[in-house]
Amino acid sequence: MTGFAPGVAATATFYDPKDRVHLMVDAAVNLNTRRPSRTQTTGTFLQRFGAHELTDVLLGTRLRIPALDVAEVGVQIHALTDTNDRWRISAIDSYLYSALINRADREYYRRTGYAAILTTHLLEMLTLGAEYRRDQYDPLAAPPRVWTIFNKDDPRYGSAPVDRGEMGSVVLRAEYRSEKVPLHRVGSMWRNPETSLLPLQPGMVGVRSLNTVEIADRSLGGIFDFTKLVTDSFVVVDTDPSGSVTLRVRGAFGRGLPLQKQEGLGGWGALRGYDFKEFRGDASFLATLQRDWNHFGVFFDVGSVRQRSDWIDPKTSLGASFSFADGSTRMEAAWRLDGRARLLPDFRILFAVPL
Repeated sequence: MTGFAPGVAATATFYDPKDRVHLMVDAAVNLNTRRPSRTQTTGTFLQRFGAHELTDVLLGTRLRIPALDVAEVGVQIHALTDTNDRWRISAIDSYLYSALINRADREYYRRTGYAAILTTHLLEMLTLGAEYRRDQYDPLAAPPRVWTIFNKDDPRYGSAPVDRGEMGSVVLRAEYRSEKVPLHRVGSMWRNPETSLLPLQPGMVGVRSLNTVEIADRSLGGIFDFTKLVTDSFVVVDTDPSGSVTLRVRGAFGRGLPLQKQEGLGGWGALRGYDFKEFRGDASFLATLQRDWNHFGVFFDVGSVRQRSDWIDPKTSLGASFSFADGSTRMEAAWRLDGRARLLPDFRILFAVPL
């Protein structure tokens, strides 16, 4: 949907030898080869800045203050081809399947704005943060043809439904990891209420939990009023030297959500075996129980979404996997278990799996 978009992203860190305050400078730029800029000479600064769709840019600066357990405090400005679907599937897997079969399992929009950031990290286990965001949201039309090997003339999805306008919001965050993470590994230039600010650790045993609430109000700027809560927790238990059991529970609940903040279940990482975002609503619940041995595993998914104040009947799926590289690379097959069940499963090879 986004086309070939070469670019570069980097963070330069200037260390204080006395370990008092470290300076980080973030910069990223991408060239969207299939997306020309829009001509817009009027409107707000963010509207004019976001109209330059040929390029994605991000500039920011952050400070890390070890004595105060501050992982990052800073600001950034950005104009991005962005998505709320980063929690569903890794970037490398999304890019690969977009290029191969035109199935990125993500939907994109234009987000242009700035943010103020504060993240603390206590006892190397508890991360607390707050972020003020002021963004202009605009839809992105799917191009008539995309760069892909198969399904070139079938842009089935990719353009996210969006309520256009400027949004001022506050994001509050609480994350917990039972395995300790050092302060210098906490934080990121890429920020999303659905994803962690801590690095993924393949083969991790224990508990990890992400909890965020985003509150938008006209008093914060913009035209939107809503509240959205996301909670996503994993418990991984070693059952024997050659295996583990993983339980994942994710819930997202909202009030007055614009289209770009709505929930969707179905597709890899979010109710496997079903079509991408087959079920949409203003709230969702997803649970996964997974048993892994050295290389083989089985899993069971169950999920539901709330549509027009009512929850749909729970949808379930069953699957099997073969994995290597500490479980981070997996071949997975999943069967949906509703009235549209098929003999042949959906199948994917994934190169960065969070479970």
